[in-house]
Amino acid sequence: MPFSKTTDAHDESYWENLFTDFIKPALAAHGYEAHKSVDTPNNITKHIVRELAFADLVLAVLTDHKPNVLYELGVRHSLRQGTIMILEGDQRPFDISNYGILSYGPAELEKFKLDLGRYIKFAEQSAEDSPVADFLNQRITVSVNLAIGRLRQCVGIIKEGSSADLSSSLGRIGELQKAWNPEKEQVSVVVDDKMELHVDPANKGRPASEYWPDETWQEEPRGAQSQICRAPSLYPVMKARRWGFRIAQIRDKRNRLTAIAFETVETPSCMVIAEAHYHQESRPY
Repeated sequence: MPFSKTTDAHDESYWENLFTDFIKPALAAHGYEAHKSVDTPNNITKHIVRELAFADLVLAVLTDHKPNVLYELGVRHSLRQGTIMILEGDQRPFDISNYGILSYGPAELEKFKLDLGRYIKFAEQSAEDSPVADFLNQRITVSVNLAIGRLRQCVGIIKEGSSADLSSSLGRIGELQKAWNPEKEQVSVVVDDKMELHVDPANKGRPASEYWPDETWQEEPRGAQSQICRAPSLYPVMKARRWGFRIAQIRDKRNRLTAIAFETVETPSCMVIAEAHYHQESRPY
């Protein structure tokens, strides 16, 4: 959203009040904590792009058609699903007018909360809010960013927690994971080569090398044909690499690819593994 004057009626005070008194409470009513970019002497574009890639939900205020907002909206559409566009009035940009833009009025907070609830539900359940992903069929890219975003989120929780006690951090991650769709995303934490946290509690204590058996991934082409490389387990690869990224496919799930981002944390010692699943329901290109 803008934070400086765009018109005589929409000055810096207008934008600050819109966020504090209107957007923030409306999102809070649906369980979301709202943040907006602030003007700093550091590289603000780098910060904004990172947030656009990793935020669970992005709300874009298109009022006054501010160029930086439209640019940032395009960045979000190229990276992730889960975007809601709002606008005061009805001057909708043509290129995105078919994707549902929520109109608002500054005096209509309660109505806005109700309308926003419908849009949030759609954003959480649907994968059709990005013209980039729809027209180029780039949903595997969305899964990659989702896996990396969840990894950074959960590694951050562990590093912010007590170095002597991992259980409180695992509790926070477990609570977060309850709100995620397990068909799309999940995070595991491995301690001493055993699953300490998993979306399925029955897997706690299971050897990590047993959880990723017979995975397959596509290697670089060799000669005229690509080679499918099968490994007895992905876990030894991740353990040796310590941090990184893989795209894998479980042998009996032919239509599903899994983006796997992983990182080893030194203190407290553990490995965080984030998975985001991409279901190939049609041609992926």
